[in-house]
Amino acid sequence: DGHRYALDGEAVRSVTGILGNAGVVDFTQVPVAILQAAKTRGTNVHKAVHYYNEHDLDLDAFAADFPDCVGYVRSWIELLNGGRLTTVLCEHRVASRTHRYAGTIDWLGEFDGHAACIDFATGDPLDCAKDLQTSGYVIAATEWAKEPGEEALRSFLFELGQVLAIA
Repeated sequence: DGHRYALDGEAVRSVTGILGNAGVVDFTQVPVAILQAAKTRGTNVHKAVHYYNEHDLDLDAFAADFPDCVGYVRSWIELLNGGRLTTVLCEHRVASRTHRYAGTIDWLGEFDGHAACIDFATGDPLDCAKDLQTSGYVIAATEWAKEPGEEALRSFLFELGQVLAIA
């Protein structure tokens, strides 16, 4: 887990780090070359989706540079263009003062009219415990929404009466 988080000036654990330390996510049996290739693919796709969401991705250049990754990004774009998603927040950091951890929500919004939290990944969600990861984000988000400057998060979670589905 390459993310580092601080809360009130103190280092706190990340959701993915907690899952790894607990042994819930364990890739020690995966050959190093395969694991590194998967990490590189995941990083490339995640960055591209992030830039696309910010309207700052040259898809043709990405396709030329990463032909093995572009299909994942095109799938995300098709989903967005299909009218099934309404974005509220992307790449949004949340934290729990109560439990002293933090994380970054990749995407938060409505999916087919239901509240959803999506984590961008290219592997099998079960292998990475994405259900537990996004659950950790949602728990932190409900606490973090009360912080100053978190009006969009607060509105989405509470004022609109959303019941967040874990995706």
